[in-house]
Amino acid sequence: MDSKNYILIVVEGLRAEPQIIKSLRKHYFDKNVIIEAVYGTVLYHLYAKLFSNGILDEDLDFLQILKENCSSISDNLNRQNVSEIYLFFDHDGHATNASHKKILEMLKYFDNETENGKLYVSYPMVEALRHSGKFSKVTMIAKIKENKMYKQRVSKDSLKKYVHYGKYTFKTWKFLVQQHSKRVGYIQQNIFKPLWRDIAQLEIYENEYKKYIRIKKEVFIISAFPIFLVDYFGYKKFFMK
Repeated sequence: MDSKNYILIVVEGLRAEPQIIKSLRKHYFDKNVIIEAVYGTVLYHLYAKLFSNGILDEDLDFLQILKENCSSISDNLNRQNVSEIYLFFDHDGHATNASHKKILEMLKYFDNETENGKLYVSYPMVEALRHSGKFSKVTMIAKIKENKMYKQRVSKDSLKKYVHYGKYTFKTWKFLVQQHSKRVGYIQQNIFKPLWRDIAQLEIYENEYKKYIRIKKEVFIISAFPIFLVDYFGYKKFFMK
């Protein structure tokens, strides 16, 4: 493989996420070389590959694990070719192997895109991106026990212009970044306004856990992808006219 610096994006699912990445590539990353890899299962499966009895295996090669699970990654790809790694997974609190400790460890380990990689989590799952329109502290709640029905709920509640990821425009993404930034502001400070500062994924999760998951067995609906965009490009690109 050549000496180009690639951006490696690892996603959980085979259907929705590749469409989203295609849209992001079209509108924002056309000058970068993106390698997309579908992991194909939940975050907690990846945790089991990295941690043994709750202890990180320091000798494991994360890129090699991905090669073994993602057919789209060339055997010739090495860490020197990859400048940034981003991972997009669902919270999937209903999964039988889900746990608070596991997601904490994963967010701590994957906290820097130029080192181990940076993990972004959608609450409750990737379809949170389509769950847009009018929102409030009541309508933006998803009960974990109802996760299996969440896709149907999104299909019913979402505005038509947000249903098809392939039809997203710059204007669509700008709106989604603004809305989900306000949602992050709400779970942090109980007000629907952006925080105008960098927000670590671990900080978002800790508020989700403290205010929703631990007490009420629910999550406040937030998509990882708009938060990734504001992290990458800054607030000004999406909030200034």
